[in-house]
Formats: sequence, C-alpha cells, structure tokens
Amino acid sequence: MLVAALAALMYEWSSGNETFSSLLAAYCLKGRMTVGGVLLAGGVVGAVVAVQQIVSGSVLLAGIRHLSRLFEVLTEIVQARFNGRVPSYRSLPFFARLPISFFMGASFVVTEDAIAGERLPRRSVLLSAATAGATLFMLVGVFGGAVVAARGTPFQSPAKVVLAIVSDWRVWATIILGPPLVKMAFRRLRRRWLRGS
Repeated sequence: MLVAALAALMYEWSSGNETFSSLLAAYCLKGRMTVGGVLLAGGVVGAVVAVQQIVSGSVLLAGIRHLSRLFEVLTEIVQARFNGRVPSYRSLPFFARLPISFFMGASFVVTEDAIAGERLPRRSVLLSAATAGATLFMLVGVFGGAVVAARGTPFQSPAKVVLAIVSDWRVWATIILGPPLVKMAFRRLRRRWLRGS
C-alpha cells in the first residue's frame, strides 16, 4: 500500500500527469479538427483526468488509513509549521482550488484535508476530480476551437504551432522540472564558489 500511495504522489506531484494529459489531448485532437471532434476530445481528456484523480486520491486515502501513525506525525509537523492553520480544500474559494486540482491533483487534496482534520476527504477527491476534468475539457476546447476557428485564415499556421507546443510533453516537463533543477544547480555552484573563496 505504501508503494502505491508513493507512486500516486510521484505521478500527480511531478510532471507525469500534465505530460499524460497533454499527450492524450494531442492524440484525441489529431485528425478531428471539427467542432464536434474538439468537443469529443475535450470530453475524453476531461473524463480520463477525472478518473485518474479519483483513483490516485482513493489510493492515497487507503495509504493514510494503513499508515495512520506515520501520518499523525507528519500532520503534527505541518500544523506546527503553519501554527495549526491548515485550511481544508473545500474551505478554499474556487479560484484557489482550481490550480491545486489542476497541478497537484487529488492526492494533494487528500493530504491537505487530512492535515486540516477534514472528516470526509472523499468528497474533496470527487470535487477535485470534477474541477480538473472540467478544466481540461475547457482547455482542450479553447485550444482546439482556436485551431478550428483559424482554419482558412492567416492565423491557421500560428494556431497549429501553439497547439503543437501546448500538447508537447517536453514543454510541460520543462515548465515543471526546469525551475527546481535550475535552482538546485545554482545552489551547487554557489556552494562550490563559497568553498573556493
């Protein structure tokens, strides 16, 4: 159970879910550049993302139950760090929940709610899954719709380039992994420089 819970965390908290979603969107949109095709692609991507959030959130919930003592220690540490003021996911306004659902996923929501002492984190998992699924549906619709609308206009080529960029896993990996890697590299360089001087 611990391995499954850690795998869910690593997948959702890394660029794994964004990479998978962007590749799925690109695959679903390929050759379906009509309004109906874009809506279908958005629906498929949104549904798959919602299901994967429900699965990963449920796995983490089960992991927390099996490792309750370890989680109690973690909760004490986090609550001490934030003076006991850790808000539950559902207590946050919609526009604060949106990036959490989209970028961190249901496993983060479960963790946040458990630390906040929320009694029914399953509801938050479903809310996070619905939020992320709807967000992906809208994003696929906007980008795919822009390409459809640009067809036969001077914007056709730029729209295809933008769609190719946002559906490339390397872009998401760079956005998510780039800043931490650069920060780590600068720390190492700084340490070496300080040792040398």
